Amino acid sequence: PETMGPVGVLDQAIFSLLYSLPPLCCRFGWLAYLSWSRRRAAKASKKTTAAASSSAAQQADGGAQEEGEEEDAAASAQNEQELARRTAAAEQRALLAGEAAKRRSTEAACNGLEIVRAFYGHPDAVRETSLPAGREDVIDVTDCLMAKVRNSSLQISSAPKSTLLGFYYASERPGDPGLSSSSAPPPAPTVLPILHVVYKFGGVEHSRSYQDTESFILP
Repeated sequence: PETMGPVGVLDQAIFSLLYSLPPLCCRFGWLAYLSWSRRRAAKASKKTTAAASSSAAQQADGGAQEEGEEEDAAASAQNEQELARRTAAAEQRALLAGEAAKRRSTEAACNGLEIVRAFYGHPDAVRETSLPAGREDVIDVTDCLMAKVRNSSLQISSAPKSTLLGFYYASERPGDPGLSSSSAPPPAPTVLPILHVVYKFGGVEHSRSYQDTESFILP
């Protein structure tokens, strides 16, 4: 090497560059790998978050749907129960018609107590002279009361009149009228029913109205 003379500046620069190039390549490669790994992890995190959000939304929708189905099923069951109450009350009134006719004949013969007309239900409708058409919140209970007359007297206790044989009352729940019967008291109505009675005693006609839990004796 001594025979070749001193190393030039350019040769020294080239040698230094070749000596330092491998470590620099490794360092830049490592930094590039770290950057790529971070971007990949960030994308994976976004996908996981989006999937979790979608799953939560689906579960929420499913829960809301199940809750709605449960409410519909409960409403349907309640409607069926109330229809059964109405049907039972109507059947009871039909059965009482024969007994009421016998009692009326007996009372008429002695000029005693006759129930001319009795309506039970909404206060706006019970005082009509005939049963209002198309209304489910008032019923004719004339035979129900006449069948209970004994020795020209009728006694009604303070129990809700919806518990009497043949009675029911539409409880007026929004969009779905409720009904009651003697088999079970109705749910709390928004408007309390009353009983309006027109009766004859001694050939003279009278009329009275009674609250749902008001006891009375006729005449």
